[in-house]
Amino acid sequence: MRLLLTILLLSVIVGCSERNDITDSQIRYNTAINEHNSIVLKANNYLDKNLVGDLRFDIVHLIYAKELVHHAEQVFEQAKIIGVESEKFKALTTRLSTYDKDAQVLAITLLNASLEKTLEFKQTVNDMPLAPVGGASLHSKSMIDYLGEEYNNSLDKCCLTPLKNIEILLRGMKDETAWAIRKKIVNIEIQLSHVLTNSEYQKDYAIQLKALNDALAAN
Repeated sequence: MRLLLTILLLSVIVGCSERNDITDSQIRYNTAINEHNSIVLKANNYLDKNLVGDLRFDIVHLIYAKELVHHAEQVFEQAKIIGVESEKFKALTTRLSTYDKDAQVLAITLLNASLEKTLEFKQTVNDMPLAPVGGASLHSKSMIDYLGEEYNNSLDKCCLTPLKNIEILLRGMKDETAWAIRKKIVNIEIQLSHVLTNSEYQKDYAIQLKALNDALAAN
């Protein structure tokens, strides 16, 4: 009789333990689902509140929303939830992906604008009066320094800062054109310095940008 009671007691304990394990697992699953959905909702609300319809200003907000998407994915990874994707999450990723093409178009526009500004600066310096035989005058040197500073500030404001944000926004895209555009952005300062010192490279660089534009238009 005592043996039977012991067996029954062990069965109850094991049964309770199994039910608790299932309950704890379900709790973890529900917690992850709720956190994931909360992040998705946060991203959508953030976009609704901050997007103004001008990509130059919207880029930083889109980058933040993509970071939230990555965070939402990590919640499932850490909870070891596989094969679950809510409709709201898919809608959010689709919403963000609609800006990828526009971002690439804007990138090429800004790459061309940076080239034009560089050529204008180069021409301005070339048009300055020739320096005396003994070397550059203090006036000409200070003027070149001033023009150089103005060029750098203007280039950064109009082109470099938004281009660097676009490069971040396009990360993760497997499209070859997007990758080529990102590569151009990453190396832009080196390329523009070559434009300033090498007329042949200047022509090659313009051809490269046109090829990128043609590839993007064909997509």
